[in-house]
Amino acid sequence: MLSDEVVNLLNSNLLESFKILLAKRICDQLQGEAWVTNWRVMKAHLDLYLVNLIEEGNIDELLTCVANGTLHHERVVGIQIQEALNKTLEQNQLWSWFVEEIKRAVELSASAARVQNAPQKSILFHDTLKELLCKTSPELAKNISLVDVYSQVEDVIDFSAVGQKVGEEINNFQPNLTSSISELVKKVKSRMIICESESARPRCEHMCPLCTVTCIHSSGHSGKHDTVHQPKGLAGYHNTDTKSLVPESCTECVALPRDHRFNAPRFGIDSYVPYKDFEKHFPEWVLPNEFSSPEPVKLREYIFAHYQEDLVQKYSETKICPDIPTEYKNHNLNELRHELENNIALNS
Repeated sequence: MLSDEVVNLLNSNLLESFKILLAKRICDQLQGEAWVTNWRVMKAHLDLYLVNLIEEGNIDELLTCVANGTLHHERVVGIQIQEALNKTLEQNQLWSWFVEEIKRAVELSASAARVQNAPQKSILFHDTLKELLCKTSPELAKNISLVDVYSQVEDVIDFSAVGQKVGEEINNFQPNLTSSISELVKKVKSRMIICESESARPRCEHMCPLCTVTCIHSSGHSGKHDTVHQPKGLAGYHNTDTKSLVPESCTECVALPRDHRFNAPRFGIDSYVPYKDFEKHFPEWVLPNEFSSPEPVKLREYIFAHYQEDLVQKYSETKICPDIPTEYKNHNLNELRHELENNIALNS
């Protein structure tokens, strides 16, 4: 029967179509959020995530994040998107609207087909339903293909019953999206990255080839990457002669009066080259300097100072840094948390 076919088609496609609609709505909702548009706020969220890891004692994850900025960025963006998803799902308003619009589309299509002189009533029902559903969910409309309507006898179809039964069945359908949160986060993020408006795109995930902190610009930005560089020892960089972890950031290494050098075998740079030639070897990046990234990196300095043994254990060929700057050691974690939370609050 026609009503059974409509119910089966809707039930088969309802959840996936709703996921797509939900991803679109969350993407639109997040446009203009401070963590999306303001790199300083995003930097604060990234650092606050590290503070939480320290307080939880999850040092393995802490060191993984400071060594892999892209993964760290992915974790934090995922948290922000998931919070928005959970809030929307808890309110249940979008699902209620979605269901009511589908019921309305079915009822209007059935009404159109019930008109006494309507030609080819079943086909009219089919075409009207697709047209109306397209306004709510193009994906759902695309999957509505009522093959049997072309073979059914017009006079035996009770279009009033079709509308009533479909409405009842949809009311009984309860979406369970708990197991789909990770999938939804990816859907939302993918949509955000390809948004035309730069203000709707999250920060770029490309990370500095040396200290591994991610770029401060938006995804898909024009021009070169730039970032607020962290102590390179957090990414395992060490003095070639002494094997001790390097306390300076890329910015400080460029500014040092001596001819500070680096190598990066994983990028094909086996010989040691001057830091001032950074752009020559990494032309997609801005030369690290205090004018391009004047922000402090207090939390990263704190981590470098207080987790030397863990860093040496992670990077087995390295040794503890013997000359950690005093200011690194003097940072207070509670004060750092307060600064980060204030930064987010004042700019959100």
